[in-house]
Amino acid sequence: SHNKEEEIIEKATTLSEGLYLFTMDTCPNCNVAKHLLKDTVYTEMDSYQNAELVKALKIMTAPTLVVVRDKATEIYPGVGNITVYLKNH
Repeated sequence: SHNKEEEIIEKATTLSEGLYLFTMDTCPNCNVAKHLLKDTVYTEMDSYQNAELVKALKIMTAPTLVVVRDKATEIYPGVGNITVYLKNH
């Protein structure tokens, strides 16, 4: 199973540059996050459909914004952190 783990992390690091919002159907704050990002280009990712990616990125909460830039991955869990990110960019 060691290879499986490596494979997952490899997949996580091959996300194209951009913003990804990890959401769940049952998440009340996800709509808040979508509203905050309404003027921003991003890709919505369903956390259930992307469970391996969620695990690889150690995402624990929805919504979580993942920013992939210059081969670096930044993770902003929750509306508060997403708001701070948007204020600074």
